[in-house]
Amino acid sequence: MDLVDEFRTRAAECLRLAENAHTLPDQTMWLDMAQLWLRLSEHAREQDSAPSGAAKRQRPDRNGDENGNGKPDPQKPKA
Repeated sequence: MDLVDEFRTRAAECLRLAENAHTLPDQTMWLDMAQLWLRLSEHAREQDSAPSGAAKRQRPDRNGDENGNGKPDPQKPKA
């Protein structure tokens, strides 16, 4: 099962729990959770359909280096 399906399954489970909730605050909480899972599924779907280079953004490593090898990026101007 891919992430989109997993997130949608979790949203559906939250909707089921909202239907069976005994109090309005509980129902509201489950509906909010379902909405969050659906947003995550939409985000995952968008990431799956994005070009591979755009979907994988470089993150700085623990030293703040963007190339992830522990060394400064020689092409990046120093701040």
